[in-house]
Amino acid sequence: MKKRNAAAGLLSLSMLFGGPAVSVFAAEPAPVVASQAQNMTRGDFLLLLDKAIHLPDTAVHSQYKDVPAGSALSKVIDKMRANGVVAGNSTQVRPNEPITQVEALAFMSRALGIPNTALPGSTVELPKLHWAYGTATWLSAAGANIDWKQSDRILTAAEGEALLAQLLKTSPEAKQKLEQSQKAQAAVKSFKMNGTMTMQVKLDERKLASMPSDARKEMDVLDEPFKMKIAAAFSLPDHIKMETEMKLPAVPGITGDMKMEQYIIGHDMYMKMNMPGMPENKENPSGWVKAPNAFPMDMKAMMEQQMQGIPPELEKNTFYSLTKDGQLSFKTRINSLKDLMSMVQGMQGMGDMKAMFDEADKMVQSIYVQGTMKLDEKTQMPVVSNNQIVINFKPQPDMPLTQMIMTQDLTYSDYNADVKIELPTEAKNAQVVPMTGEKTATESGTKSATK
Repeated sequence: MKKRNAAAGLLSLSMLFGGPAVSVFAAEPAPVVASQAQNMTRGDFLLLLDKAIHLPDTAVHSQYKDVPAGSALSKVIDKMRANGVVAGNSTQVRPNEPITQVEALAFMSRALGIPNTALPGSTVELPKLHWAYGTATWLSAAGANIDWKQSDRILTAAEGEALLAQLLKTSPEAKQKLEQSQKAQAAVKSFKMNGTMTMQVKLDERKLASMPSDARKEMDVLDEPFKMKIAAAFSLPDHIKMETEMKLPAVPGITGDMKMEQYIIGHDMYMKMNMPGMPENKENPSGWVKAPNAFPMDMKAMMEQQMQGIPPELEKNTFYSLTKDGQLSFKTRINSLKDLMSMVQGMQGMGDMKAMFDEADKMVQSIYVQGTMKLDEKTQMPVVSNNQIVINFKPQPDMPLTQMIMTQDLTYSDYNADVKIELPTEAKNAQVVPMTGEKTATESGTKSATK
């Protein structure tokens, strides 16, 4: 049950990041020292990086031969090492050596939680065999303005500060655009959303090799990308229709795609699923099921909450900017799901969601989210968003899961149009599925055992 709750909590992230509502994340400006023409050193850059982004502290001390014990740099290096910013098995950090552009970008990317795994569909002017190619594809997708042809050049102090400001600071222009869109979105009562979502997990090969063969086969299925098409309509505050078509991983005996139709009416969820090879349920020939109180979130209240801003824990690690073509771009590191949950704390019916997030938080090391959003020039409403989410997991004794990567490519339309969401007639007699897992009953027949 705990693992199920944890999974539900993780998947709920897509609801939080998939909607059009955005918040003004005004992170503190990155510290700037006097601009100088001399080269910036690796040590100086790490000191500035530590002030630009909030990373969890550590009590573990790293023993590097070229870092004075007890110094300010030593404490920063300890934190950077614990959070994967300083990596490798070397006994030296080389703090007094000049830093190159690609080294600086790698440090910042690791601090955010960006994986050094190539993002499908993103291209960059770096050789694919370059050690930072994967990181570069993520920054490119986020709209970062980087001259990759000069990635190995040494940075001056002024250039290093400018790079920090570009990636780890919210620009005034981006903040203004956000506020304009935020004001426009406050009047939204209905809209439609269409797009695709992909999800893929990364496994620990050593743990995988030590598992029994049957368990390894199950994990091999997880290793394949999971793809989904989405068509949704929203009528605030509490009516949602969502149709999804999922391309299933290669499972013996199952071919084709799984299709699902879902409705949220109030806090109740209605669902019908068609999956290749799934036998017909003679007790429920319509295939519709109802889960009472399965959706505690009030979409209108959630959007209003997001409009009010975000908790300081998230604010200090979220950075907005504008891309070359005028799109909004954002990057955020989330150190704990508890920080994310505080966005919706106090909303009616969020107790179950909090329990799921608390369980998932025990598994999560950090979360990185980035994306770009195109706004309509006249209305300032979102029309296209492309988001990428990385969940880094803590080591689990019985699970080889190390990372989950999700992408969302979404379009929005029909704002405040006459979006009608009506429950199909056959769904009104849906079989009730109690959230507690007790015996089911048809809504038109015997009473549900749900209390």
